[in-house]
Amino acid sequence: MNMPQLSLLRRALLFGVALNLCLIVVRLSLYRPLLAMPGALRFIVEPVIGLVGCGLFTLAATSGKSVKLQEALWTATTWGIIGGALLVVHMVLESFGQHIGENSWITLAFMSITFLLWGVAGFVAARNTASAALGLLGGCWSAVVSVIVAVSFGFVLMFFDVPSLDYVGTWAEFKQSGWSDVHAFAIANSLEAGFTHLLAGLVLGSIFGAIGGGMARVWPKHPGSQLASS
Repeated sequence: MNMPQLSLLRRALLFGVALNLCLIVVRLSLYRPLLAMPGALRFIVEPVIGLVGCGLFTLAATSGKSVKLQEALWTATTWGIIGGALLVVHMVLESFGQHIGENSWITLAFMSITFLLWGVAGFVAARNTASAALGLLGGCWSAVVSVIVAVSFGFVLMFFDVPSLDYVGTWAEFKQSGWSDVHAFAIANSLEAGFTHLLAGLVLGSIFGAIGGGMARVWPKHPGSQLASS
């Protein structure tokens, strides 16, 4: 089976990482008062570390050349894009759907489905390649794809003051922060959310990928189906 080279996946995901780093730099350069807020450095450094971590993971994951690795990552990419689309829909509901997405049950539903997709990516990758390790890798790769998509969308919203500054000013988090600049807090909140998503992608993606890979060992692909697909 001929499959696109891993270099295409590597370039695409590294482009996403670089894009988000650029979005951080540009947004900070356009609103420098953020840098004067107490503890602001943490909100900047954390997402940068998360993005660098995703970049290093991308390089490591695509360092091999086996057909099974290619199959696992391409399969995981598909599930990751679906998961990323779900996260974007949830963010749209949070920001533009009269804050429907802030409902805890709706948030739980979107998060649970997304995590399940990462597990499915691990299961399918492991089942197709007969490798639990590739299942773990596939789950994590799927998660990183999802969060890069979601974080890119969220960081773009920073340039349009979404959510609105008037709304951010009503948040208990802002009132308890000690910050006097609502605009700066809104940007910092987006950066913190980005870091949370990136960290969740690397950690939870590995966990659900491992679970999916383990389940694939319990329900392996039928030998006859492997012969038919080869």
